[in-house]
Amino acid sequence: MSLFGLPPHTQIVIPALILIGLALLNYVGSRLSRRVMTTANLLKIGVLLCLVLWAWISGHATTSNLLPLTVRRTGSEPLFAAIAGATVSAFFSFGGWWEAGKIAGEVRNPRRNMPLAFTCGVLLVTAVYLLVSASFLMVVPLEKIVSNTAFVAQFGEALFGTTGGKVLSACVLLSVLGGLMALTMAAPRVYYAMAKDGAFFAPFGRLHPRFGTPANAVLLQTSLALLVLTFGAFNRILSFIIFSAVCFLALSVTTLFRMPQPVRRWWFPTAPIVFLLGCAVINLMILMHDPIPALVGLVIVLCGDPVRRLFFQRPALKPTHFPNKFHPERTTLMAHIQLPEGLPGIRGAMAFRPATARPLNDLVEILLHAPNSLTPAERELIATYVSSENDCYYCQTIHGAVAAASLNGDEALVKQVKHDFHNAAISEKLKALLVIAGKVQRGGKHVTTEDVAAARTHGATDIEIHDTVLIAAAFCMFNRYVDGLATTQPRDEAMYRERGKWIARDGYVNVSKEYLPAEAAR
Repeated sequence: MSLFGLPPHTQIVIPALILIGLALLNYVGSRLSRRVMTTANLLKIGVLLCLVLWAWISGHATTSNLLPLTVRRTGSEPLFAAIAGATVSAFFSFGGWWEAGKIAGEVRNPRRNMPLAFTCGVLLVTAVYLLVSASFLMVVPLEKIVSNTAFVAQFGEALFGTTGGKVLSACVLLSVLGGLMALTMAAPRVYYAMAKDGAFFAPFGRLHPRFGTPANAVLLQTSLALLVLTFGAFNRILSFIIFSAVCFLALSVTTLFRMPQPVRRWWFPTAPIVFLLGCAVINLMILMHDPIPALVGLVIVLCGDPVRRLFFQRPALKPTHFPNKFHPERTTLMAHIQLPEGLPGIRGAMAFRPATARPLNDLVEILLHAPNSLTPAERELIATYVSSENDCYYCQTIHGAVAAASLNGDEALVKQVKHDFHNAAISEKLKALLVIAGKVQRGGKHVTTEDVAAARTHGATDIEIHDTVLIAAAFCMFNRYVDGLATTQPRDEAMYRERGKWIARDGYVNVSKEYLPAEAAR
């Protein structure tokens, strides 16, 4: 409030406006919001490091203010209560690291990049947190600290004089803004994914027809955030959230002990055991320090189970692959054989049998990505159409995403080709080739000389007709390969969209290096 000069009774206005502004950013497009978030976070780190540097250069920071370290200062809380309170605040500062897991489906080579992101992110936050905390305490002695909220203003005034309070308020606002942007981007994706899996209300599983964002989920997240804002002070809000968050983090880590394939890494099981013990200690301290809001927050979270049972019947029995329109009674909860974890669709099958994966990838590279008189987009549309006719969700969605990426993001055209290519905005030649592809999908003998003549009339060459037939035949094989093993076929459209961009740019053989041994992917 000191930054904007507003009276105390309007203190909810600025946070509400920030939340609404962030909602608009996420509503109109994730690409724009990512750029703004990246800029804000880089600026935040730069500003915090500049504060630390100025505290030392200006001579305001002195190590004597930290000494003696072990003496309890007048007015301080008892040791245990002080540690518990500090843990909640510190945990919030580090808390954003797990949000990265919610966008793992859009990350290239997640097996390599996600651990790097987690590790480097936590180390960076730890370094900045320690530097900033040390600088604050070296500038403002503990005995002169009036309160937690006044502490920031005191630090600012010590460094910048009478305007220091406003300078530091602006720095705090920038820091909070970066964290809020990450949360407001990640949280709606959870609602969206739950709705797509049938575990949440269907309207929140829809993308905006123009912006391609989970717009309804963004609106829900913003409404809930505005509601939580009315709960009161920041510390009070944290006390409702942190205990439940730690519980869920611990539950997530326990899944490592229940994996279908045992974890064989140098850090297992030591790392998860240490993590679980740490979660237990943190939650024990929270309960002993301020149990009421922690338990209230937990009860609110647990209310989700009766809501799930009331509105979403048998969510555990949802099949992991797209429903089969030919045999809707068939629902498979896992692949028919033990395929590698975390590799949906054909990737899991190929990783299971690398020796056959290489020639299959070589074939699809030649058919869809290598130079050809048919554009990559046209060939991907043929593959998408055939996969759609075969009701193979994974193949039609991933190749539709590659086609859209080759068409500057025109997902509407891809959908129209799948449902009614005769009226789609594509060339007459491609329409004639799709007729041939559709007949190959039903059976090779359905293709007639008239079909071939019509394609030639519209300018198709013999090599284009040949490749169309081979694409259609090959994708009948690929579709049956994917569905015949009952591979997992997630319905996260954002994951397919990002992977489609990657394949369109780098090709199938290069992308296969992510999940195949070097000798099979080269």
